[in-house]
Parts: sequence; C-alpha cells; structure tokens
Amino acid sequence: MKKYQWLLGAFLVVFLTPVIYLGVSGKGKIVLVRLLATESTLRDYSIPDKTNWRPKGVRKISINENINARQVTFGRALHTDTHGSDEIATVISPMVALDWTAETNFFVAEGPVFDAQGNIYFSPIFPPENVIMVSIEPDKGERRWVLEGFSAGAGTPLALIDPDTGEDIIYVGTYDRAVAMKTDGTILWDVATGLPAIDPKSPQPDQHSYGINYHMQSDSLIAAMADGQVYVIDRMTGRALLEKPFLMPGAKTKLTNFSLPKNIAEKANKDIAHMVGAHGSSHDPVNDVLHGAAGELQKISNFFSIDSNTGRIWIAATLPDEEDGNSDGWSDFAALYGLDMVKDGAIYRLDIKVVAKVPGGTASTPAVSADGKRV
Repeated sequence: MKKYQWLLGAFLVVFLTPVIYLGVSGKGKIVLVRLLATESTLRDYSIPDKTNWRPKGVRKISINENINARQVTFGRALHTDTHGSDEIATVISPMVALDWTAETNFFVAEGPVFDAQGNIYFSPIFPPENVIMVSIEPDKGERRWVLEGFSAGAGTPLALIDPDTGEDIIYVGTYDRAVAMKTDGTILWDVATGLPAIDPKSPQPDQHSYGINYHMQSDSLIAAMADGQVYVIDRMTGRALLEKPFLMPGAKTKLTNFSLPKNIAEKANKDIAHMVGAHGSSHDPVNDVLHGAAGELQKISNFFSIDSNTGRIWIAATLPDEEDGNSDGWSDFAALYGLDMVKDGAIYRLDIKVVAKVPGGTASTPAVSADGKRV
C-alpha cells in the first residue's frame, strides 16, 4: 500500500509541478488556455431597441470652479482632459460601423480632439503639405479648413471652453509658434513662442511639440517640447508669461537597441513616404518615431498633465547626466517632475517641487487622479 502511495505522490509531483508553473507565469497561462479552452463560437444577437436613457447632471473632476474642470464627454486634449485621465463620460451604441476614412496622406500619431459640434482637429507629424493643423467635419470627414505653416509636429490641439463666453476655442502650439482659433478657423491670436524658428529644410525630432495644456489657476496655456523646453502663454492674448522658456534640467536618453533592422526600416519608410514631407537630417522617420516612443534621444517624449485642483504640472522627463554616475552627455534615468507656477512680479516662473526618480526613458504621460492625490 505504501509503495502505491509513494508512486501516486511522485506522479502528482511530476504532473502538478509544470502545471503550477504554467499557471503562475505569463507565457504559461497562455499555453494552458490554448490547451484547455475550446474553440470560440460566434453567436448572433438581435439589434436592441433605442434607449431613452440620458445621464443626469455633470460630474466634476476637481474642486476648481472653472468650466473646464468638469469631466469631459469627448476628447478635448491628448488624454481627454488636463489630468491626462483618459476618461470620458459618454454612452456608446452596442453596434458600431465604419462611416468614412479621410486624410490618408497624413501621419497622425497624437490623436484628434473634438468641439461641441463634433468637428475634428488634428496635427500631423512632418506633413507633406504646409499645414500645422487640419479640421474636418464629422459626417463625411471632409476638410473644413487648415492652419497653414510649418512644424515638426504640434502634438494634439486643445479644444477649450472659453470661461467667459462658453464658446469652444482651439489652441495649437508648435516649437516656435502658438495660435488660438475659433471653431470656424478665425484666428484670435498668433504669436512666437520665444524658441528659435524651425528650419523647414532641416526640422529636428527634438523640436517636436507634445501639445498644449491648460493651467486654470493662472489662466494660461503650457506646452512642452521634446528638447525639454517649456513655454507658458496667456490664454486670452498669447503673451509670454515667463521671462524666457523654461528648460528642463535633464539630458537626452541615449539609444538602446530599440531600432528596426535597416532593410525593414527602409521598406517602412518607403511605405509611408506619401505621409511624410521634410523630416530632418536623419531621413529615417519610422525610427525617429520608435525612438520617441522609447524615450530615446529626447528629454521629454510624451504629453504632460496638470492637476486642476492645485495647478501643479506633472512632466515625465530625464534626469541630469551626472545622476547616473557617468558623465557621458547622456542620461540613464528619468523622473516624474512636479512643477508649480509661481507669481514673480508681472510674470511667472516655474519652480520644480517634486523629483521622483524612475529608471529608463520618459515615454509616458502622467495620469492624475480626480482629487490630485495620486499620479
């Protein structure tokens, strides 16, 4: 009897050990599902009746009384709101279908925003046309108007409700230019940012703007560039609110092995050639995008967030070169920076209040909770 018990125990150990291992490892779980699950079966559902349900009231996302502090019902910034929450209060149909495809000659990596009428606004990266931003209508995707000019990419525009009039105003900021427009394309102001003008013959990836965000406490607009430059302008007039653009203290992150093989990159660049105009001295737009996604060769490589409760600005960016103990001109570490706008006479200054060190690059947008207590 004991002999059989020993054999049974040995069998269970031999059998269960790999099963337990598979169950706790990521790849193992996939293997178990494939071994144990049956084939999926498609099922038909009848079309549901139209609902008359409507949401009640408007949910606020902060204690700020500014109309832009309420929860959004459509994307008004790259990550829907100033907090970078990626949250939208909305109701969608249980059935969706593609209506149209538009503007196929543009590479749009940073998504569109929408005004209250459903009109769409986006900024392509290194476009083949001389445009900074394009607006299309929602029914057929037909072009409404464009903001002409040159940029290395202006990030996602900002569709903001004017606190005084209640009207939607569209803001867009490139490296060297910032513009405010009505939804019909009428320009309200068009200003220089204080940064050097981009050379249209040789734009650089680190001159990419990651978009404009809204600082409610100072009624200002803030934009962050890939090279670490940050500018602040008055929402009403476009007037610069800093003595000069603020430069984040970090150094660029060096290249890792995050690159496509040469033959694949060449084919990919050929495939998207119709979507990309002038793209700098590297002539390798596909790898430029991949390096940005990996947080390489830049100080900042994504959008940033602003807590509308306190006005604190949260930017993921690199640490100074010396922080990694190897002064080679590159930064091996990044940080979550918390900056405050501080009144300084007739203007403001940016003070760094928080530096939370993290390994690697900076290709992430901080997300701030509704109460501002977590990032």
